[in-house]
Amino acid sequence: MNGPLLALALMLASASAVAAPAAEPAARVRALTERYRSHLLSHRPDLAMRWGLDGARPAIAPLTEATLERDARMLEGLAQDIAAVPVAQLDAESASLHRMLAGRVEDEADQIRALRHDAFAWVRLLRDAVEHALSAGKRLPCDQAHVAAPLLRSAPELWRGALVVLRAPAPTPALAESLVAARQWLREALPPRVLDCRDALRLGAFVQADSQAVMALESLATFALGDSAFATPRVPHGRSPRGAAGR
Repeated sequence: MNGPLLALALMLASASAVAAPAAEPAARVRALTERYRSHLLSHRPDLAMRWGLDGARPAIAPLTEATLERDARMLEGLAQDIAAVPVAQLDAESASLHRMLAGRVEDEADQIRALRHDAFAWVRLLRDAVEHALSAGKRLPCDQAHVAAPLLRSAPELWRGALVVLRAPAPTPALAESLVAARQWLREALPPRVLDCRDALRLGAFVQADSQAVMALESLATFALGDSAFATPRVPHGRSPRGAAGR
């Protein structure tokens, strides 16, 4: 190889060696993102739905002490791997993805910590999933009923998990107010959103699921507050929102 060709070869080799470290961290970010995506689709479909992942479905997976421990360990390891990525070597797009990934992993870890001691965190999980599903796109009333029903049906099993995980929650006035507000959301805020549905099957499925969620909430509130009076709410103006929804 003559002098000019040898110099060119050495220059290309040097450029390749410099570029390789920058490409490798970006690939790590993509791999970590895919790892988290797989976790969400398998174990946290509610979060996958919230963040608009392809393949997400309107569902809430049951949560137990074992699943929370599994997820906490996975998130801790994932957070460590995310922190180990040399951010300075990332291009702008990969750096943005890295920040978003780190934030979402931290959010889920915070949620798990809350679920271990805060009864309302369990209610918030369902409420957020339902509200996000209903606000995604412009849905007609029957579509709203169809999307909300399976999420509401998950409430009894979801909140049974809370009874085990929480063990002995501390009742507070703030918790009581939050649970009362959640009951009002179920009984008074959700039903009017499907009132104009004329599909009896979808409307019936929604009314049944909403009733199941209210009863499950009352059980959770009685456990958390030690107050069985919560199970006999007064509906304003003597009108049952669920009855109205059934018209």
